[in-house]
Amino acid sequence: MAIKCYHCRKVDGGGYHDTIAEVRACADSTREAAQSRFSGLSEGQQSYLIDLLAQLHLELIDGATPMTISYRDGQPLITALARLRRERAMGRTMELPNGVRPVAHPESSRSERYSAQPSMPKVPPGYYALPASALGFKKNDLYFYRVKPGMQRLFVNAIVGGRPEYGMKIPEARKVLKAILDFGVEEAGTLFGTELQQCRNCGIHLTKWASRTLLYGPDCADQKGLGDDWRALDAKARAEGLDDNV
Repeated sequence: MAIKCYHCRKVDGGGYHDTIAEVRACADSTREAAQSRFSGLSEGQQSYLIDLLAQLHLELIDGATPMTISYRDGQPLITALARLRRERAMGRTMELPNGVRPVAHPESSRSERYSAQPSMPKVPPGYYALPASALGFKKNDLYFYRVKPGMQRLFVNAIVGGRPEYGMKIPEARKVLKAILDFGVEEAGTLFGTELQQCRNCGIHLTKWASRTLLYGPDCADQKGLGDDWRALDAKARAEGLDDNV
C-alpha cells in the first residue's frame, strides 16, 4: 500500500512512498535541503561569487571565503557585487559593499587564492551504496549515491527512496567520497548494483541475466572493457534458457 508523503512535491497532488522508512528519509532530506539554504551558498552561488571577486579584484574580509560565507551574508553580497560590476562597466563609481576589500596582489589567480580549500577525494563516476556504519551512523540502513564529474570537481547526489536525486553540499560530498574510498570503490559499486539491480555505471535497470551478473548493461560493459564477458554470459543465458525478464 502506497503511503502519501507531504514532503516531496509531485504533479499529481502529493508524493507516495512504499514504506514508512522512505517517508522518513524523504522528510530528512527535505529538512536538510531547507536548512542548507541558510547555512551557506549553493555550489553555483559559490562559483559566481568567486568569479565576481576575481573580476573586480576584491576579496572577502575576516578570513571568509565563498565556501564558508553564510547564505544570509553571501546572497546580498553577490547582488551588490553584480551591481558594482555593472556600474563600473558603464563608467560610473560606486562604493564597495561591506564585507570586501581590494586584493593586495590582484595578479594572483583565483585558484591560488582559494587553493587552501581541501581537495575532493578521487572516486570514479558511477553509482554507489554504503552501509550506515561506513558513514558513522549506528543504523542498519543502506545509503545510495551517484558520483558525477564536473568541470573542476566531483559532484555527489544522494538517492532517497527511488525519488529524484538531490545534490549534496561540498562538505557532505567530501565525506561520502572518503567513505566510498574507505569502504572500497569496487565493493560500494557492487553493493549498489546488487541491491537495486541497476547498472553501477549509468543507473539503468538491468533486465538481462548477463547484465545482472556483471552489474553493467551491455553498453557500459563495453565502456569498462567487459564487453566480451557480457556477450559470453548473454550467449550462455540464451543457450540455457535463463530468465531475462525481471
